[in-house]
Amino acid sequence: MQPSAKVTQNQWAEGSGHGGQSRGTIFGDRHVMTTISPFCHPRSTMLGGYPLRYFFLMAVLICFVSLRISPLMVINDSYTRDAMITQPTNNGRTQDNNPAIAIPLQTQLLFNTSNIPKFMMEYFEWHAGQLQKVEKGELFWIPPSAAHNNSTSETPKQLRYLIMRCIDGDRCGGTSDRLKAFPLFLLLAKQSNRILLIRWGQHRPFPISEFLKPGPLWNWTVPRPVLRLLEESEEQDNGPGNVTTSNIAKLERSHHMHQAINGSDHRRVYYDGTKFHQLRQSIMDPDIWVVEGNDYSGGARWFHDIVKQEISQHPQISGWKLEDSDYANFYHDLFHASFQPSNAVEALLRSYIDINTHNGLAPTVESLPVRLKLNNYMVAHYRAKYPGEPYRETWNTSTLEQTARHAVECAMHRSPSLGTVYFASDTALATQMVYSEFTLHGQQRNEQRDTSHYVWSYLNLEEQGKGKDGEASQRGDDNATIPFAIDPPHLNFAKLEEPSGFYGIFVDLFLMSYSTCVVYGAGGFGRFGSLVSFNPKCGMPFTKQKGVLQECQPYRNVEI
Repeated sequence: MQPSAKVTQNQWAEGSGHGGQSRGTIFGDRHVMTTISPFCHPRSTMLGGYPLRYFFLMAVLICFVSLRISPLMVINDSYTRDAMITQPTNNGRTQDNNPAIAIPLQTQLLFNTSNIPKFMMEYFEWHAGQLQKVEKGELFWIPPSAAHNNSTSETPKQLRYLIMRCIDGDRCGGTSDRLKAFPLFLLLAKQSNRILLIRWGQHRPFPISEFLKPGPLWNWTVPRPVLRLLEESEEQDNGPGNVTTSNIAKLERSHHMHQAINGSDHRRVYYDGTKFHQLRQSIMDPDIWVVEGNDYSGGARWFHDIVKQEISQHPQISGWKLEDSDYANFYHDLFHASFQPSNAVEALLRSYIDINTHNGLAPTVESLPVRLKLNNYMVAHYRAKYPGEPYRETWNTSTLEQTARHAVECAMHRSPSLGTVYFASDTALATQMVYSEFTLHGQQRNEQRDTSHYVWSYLNLEEQGKGKDGEASQRGDDNATIPFAIDPPHLNFAKLEEPSGFYGIFVDLFLMSYSTCVVYGAGGFGRFGSLVSFNPKCGMPFTKQKGVLQECQPYRNVEI
């Protein structure tokens, strides 16, 4: 078994310090599983007249040497096996079903690799193998003529890319629009042997590394040489915005990059997220070096259809299973295997949740003001200002209060056995109403209401002094608070000078992913939050179209 590639930090994109990871296999303690073949039995080597011990010692020596160079030497320690991925063989399959990157114990609490479709795990192994070849000089990040000024008689092999992109001029949407379809893009990258990357431009609103970093199984950070070449190409197109267009007549646009790469003819195409068939056709074209775009439907339907098609066309391949065609069966695990909060977002999260099994895996947070335990609380998400919502149409505060209260009560009814509800909203007034209605200094304010549930929001942090003058100052992190009584910004529309203003979006996203179940109103963010939760099938909308309140029945299969 060969160690996986170690890609040095400076090879990854500038500004992605949270995302650039070295890829390496950590073996730890190993146990050797041996198999003694018949020719290694001591009696089978004895010749007449010679003492048995000579042949016994010789047999032991031969067996030891053969095992040292034999592929039978495998890691047999269950803890180590569960924490690694082996390197791919020549055909892209693994030598055994171990993970290629060590997974920290705390991270293992968040996902189970056995729930992730096998073909995705195979892709992660192939991905790591490609990085190893780059390290060895067998592959190149960028077209060879751009990496080397001299011409060669034989063109070296190069990587091809699929990039989920949001830069100036692109139709990006919010957090859900940008990220939700990533399982579909993993599937397409697997089918086309492309390296999947994720890129947000400097002004959309900031590079993705400000908010997210890669998870333990694969690195989606854009390597620095690739980013540099893409940005140079955009500048040659009279500005980054001109690379893209929402004009349907010009939806597909090929960019011949011969000027940037010294005469080589490598194409780059972009789709704005509404023409999936054209996008897929380009992805499967080996002559196109970079394919960029997204799918704003979330990709679930396309993903389902492609997996079913693969099963029907290749029933003999065991890596495809019908249950893998449903996002809800694996999305939580895949999300945490692929994404982690950036350091700054994680600092905020420590004020909300204690990811701790009390086995020494994580430090216990003292006096957590928000009593959230991993996979042991509900989330109610209410997007009051979504187009078509009654509050946005009328600005009637009574409607806002009624819907916010119903959202919390829906979460309570959906899982009566869970004693904690976290409330999140795009409207500060709704959060204040819930705070006033259900809590006052950590106690139930209304004696008539259900006292078996604690209802929390970020306002509880403010109440207990965990803002800039409290816990944040103790950590030395002045950004570790969400502003009181200010509507959260929208990732696609707000223009802020500092990325810290958007941290609250990703705090809420990860709090939903740590929860057992999410109930939600209109918009894609709450639905996305339900999908990344531990039990997506428990999630449900608490309103129908046009904000009509919907009754919430208990979900009988919630696992606590």
